[in-house]
Amino acid sequence: GLDSSTLVILTAKHGQSPRLGSATLVKDSIIPDALEAAGIGVAQTTGDDVALLWLKNQSQARQANLVLTALKASNPNVGIADILFGNGLVQAGFGNPLEDNRTPDVIVKLKPGFVLVGNLASKVKRAEHGGFSKDDTNVALIVSSGRLPTQQQGLIQANKVDTTQIAVTALEALGLNPDALQGAKLDNCSTRTNSSS
Repeated sequence: GLDSSTLVILTAKHGQSPRLGSATLVKDSIIPDALEAAGIGVAQTTGDDVALLWLKNQSQARQANLVLTALKASNPNVGIADILFGNGLVQAGFGNPLEDNRTPDVIVKLKPGFVLVGNLASKVKRAEHGGFSKDDTNVALIVSSGRLPTQQQGLIQANKVDTTQIAVTALEALGLNPDALQGAKLDNCSTRTNSSS
C-alpha cells in the first residue's frame, strides 16, 4: 500500500561491460612494457578496462601513440580499441596533461570485454570498475512509482542525462527542494533543463 508514496530509483554510478562468464584478461604490463622497449619511460600506469599512462617525458606522447598503434595491429589479443593523447585528450574532455599533472599523457581504451589484470593466473575477473567506453558510460536509470503521472508511465527517455542530475531529479519528484542539496549547489545541477524527462 505504499506505491503512491514511494519512488523507486534503480541506477549506478557507472556502467559495466556486459558479458557472460569472465572477461578476456590481458596482462597489465604489456602496454608499459611495449613503451619501455621503445625507449619511452613510463612514470605511472593505472589499468582496468582502460590504461592511464603518465610518461617520464611528456614530449614522447606522439611516439607512444605510434608504438601502441603498432602493438594493436600486431597483437589483436591485447584488445586495444582507441588511443588518446595530446589534443585528443583535450577534445575528449580529459584536460591537457601539459597543464594538469592529474591528466594522463596517454589513455588506451580497450574493447568491451577486455580487462587489464596483474595476475593472469587468477583466470577470472567477471567485471571491471568501469572506464569511459560506451558500455561503461551508458548507465541505466529506471524510475517507478504509483504516483507517476499516467503520461509518464512506461515512458522511455533517450535524451542525454548526466549522473549529477539524478539526485536533484529524485528530490524534486519527492516534492523536496533540490537546491538544499550541497552537491547540487557545488556542481550547479538543475532539473529545470530536463524537467520533461
